[in-house]
Amino acid sequence: LAVVIDYFHPVLTGSEILVTLGDSELNENNVTVKSSSFSQTELEINFGSSTAGDGQIVTVTPLLLGMSGAATFSLNIITEGLLQFSTPLPTAACQRDEGAIFYLYLKNVASSASSNQISIRYQTQAFAVSSLLYNSVSQVTTVKYSISAIFTEIQGALLSVTYAGNVITTPFSFLDCTLPIVESVSPSKAVSSGGTTIVILIRNLKPYASSLPMRVVFGQSESIASVAAIEGITGQSVTLARLEFLLPSVPFEWEVMGALMQDNGLNIPFSFLFEKTCNYEEFCVESSTLSNMPMLDLEPPSAPACDDKYCLALEDIPVPFLVSIEPSMARTTGGTAITLIMTGFPAMNNKDLIEIYVGTGSSRFPASIESLTVNVAGGVGGIASKVTLTFLAPLAPSSTGLSLGEVLVNYGSQKARLQFELFYVRPLSGPIKIESYSPKSIFSAGDQLFSVITVEISNAPVIQGRLSDPAAQNKLRVEIKDASGSSKFSSVASSITLSDNRLTNAVYKVNFPLPLTMLAGDFKFYITHTSSSADRAGIFDFKANALGNPTVIALLPAKAVLASTSPTLMSLSVQYFPRVPVSPRVEYANGGGTWSTIEIVSQSNTVGCAKRSCNTAIMNIRLNNPT
Repeated sequence: LAVVIDYFHPVLTGSEILVTLGDSELNENNVTVKSSSFSQTELEINFGSSTAGDGQIVTVTPLLLGMSGAATFSLNIITEGLLQFSTPLPTAACQRDEGAIFYLYLKNVASSASSNQISIRYQTQAFAVSSLLYNSVSQVTTVKYSISAIFTEIQGALLSVTYAGNVITTPFSFLDCTLPIVESVSPSKAVSSGGTTIVILIRNLKPYASSLPMRVVFGQSESIASVAAIEGITGQSVTLARLEFLLPSVPFEWEVMGALMQDNGLNIPFSFLFEKTCNYEEFCVESSTLSNMPMLDLEPPSAPACDDKYCLALEDIPVPFLVSIEPSMARTTGGTAITLIMTGFPAMNNKDLIEIYVGTGSSRFPASIESLTVNVAGGVGGIASKVTLTFLAPLAPSSTGLSLGEVLVNYGSQKARLQFELFYVRPLSGPIKIESYSPKSIFSAGDQLFSVITVEISNAPVIQGRLSDPAAQNKLRVEIKDASGSSKFSSVASSITLSDNRLTNAVYKVNFPLPLTMLAGDFKFYITHTSSSADRAGIFDFKANALGNPTVIALLPAKAVLASTSPTLMSLSVQYFPRVPVSPRVEYANGGGTWSTIEIVSQSNTVGCAKRSCNTAIMNIRLNNPT
């Protein structure tokens, strides 16, 4: 048998577990641990030879904890090969169903069995079996039979089936199907606080008026039911109706009679059990433990009965561990968004169970929690979870400097505590300061060599998170305006590095893309941060120059040998050379004043000068047999 147990004490082998069936202990070799963690343990249990019987109690106990950590369940053990009913069971028929065809389903009938080997009886009457159909996959035999007489209304007599000397029985009723009959109420019990969706199936719903609301009444409490599906409408009668309603809250906790009612006289009673919801504050105190409020919030109990997995021993209260705080400083005016990442934390999805304070004594101020994200990682109540919590820092308890903060996790009468430190600084004032930028100028349009401009800034808000993330880069923006103030280009940062962190005045080195189509002229660059107003922009002047006339700045070598049989290779350096020259050529004039073309062997791309904005090209030329 495969057994999966939630929140069982972790084990490694079957020798760490005691399994009992009734009063009998199973050998440890009969228990195999497939997997085990704080949140779930999967076992494989071989029960060997056992005595048949329904509702036998199996107890699985971790030896390290004893019965305080035990889990129990009931098990039906059947004798192999005996005749059995398979679902769905036959339960009822109408009084006047003489000759009607019915089906029942049996296990452990031979595939070769014939219809005359199975007999079905009800009281003194035998029902005629007309055919058998064996399913080799499910190993279930479908028995087709018909009712041979008209019965009066009978409740709960036994229908018996005989095959190969084995007899099995099940309760079977004959009903007056002309009256409204409640076939099923699902679920048939729920907690008294209400809110559960209930589905009722009714045959012969009458008198039914589709224009009137269907009320569900429990004493003084009632709800409106929606008619989800109906079949076979004849006048004011419905052959089969499916009704659905939301259970109202009631002031009692026991089995009561409810009623489906319409103002046309319809009144159909049905029974329903309202169960008492466990008060975990009281239940856990009885065992000297605390109610685990975070776990109750994360995984609300599915049943009203008390479950000790929602109780927490005082020594087991998890103390959160702070992994990081980002940023670790806040402005004295408050409002800085601070993100805490913690582990060893109870899994929860309700930030109302958490309080955050900064400061001590009379200067202790609450912080506003903005968001809470939980990555559940197991453990009892998820105490190994990773929690990301963002809050807004309150006003500084004093002026500037270090302040002590505290996170409190509510466990009812107890609280788990975690402390952190926050450094308060004065708010920024004035514009973003431009420490440096490079290049200072560029050539215009197609002769521009620089694709980015590097700007070093300070007096800017701290950028949270990884500087390589797009979210961080989107916080810094550049806008280029011409001399008339018209915007020509805007972009976000392409990369950010931290040059210096002085806590109160971080210095960032930022790369911004440059447009490749700037015309010659004077421009202003505006550097802004999304968390600051536009009047705090850092501004600097920038110039785009037209390219000057090409100028030869070097020729190496500057001489050639006359009448040489080998050509002379030379290299020319040309300043202010266009990036995309049109049909460049090199010529020289001999002594007679005649110009001759020199072969260009290769030409390099233009490069920027080291200390000034200029474009330089290198040409390699070949001079053949000069005169």
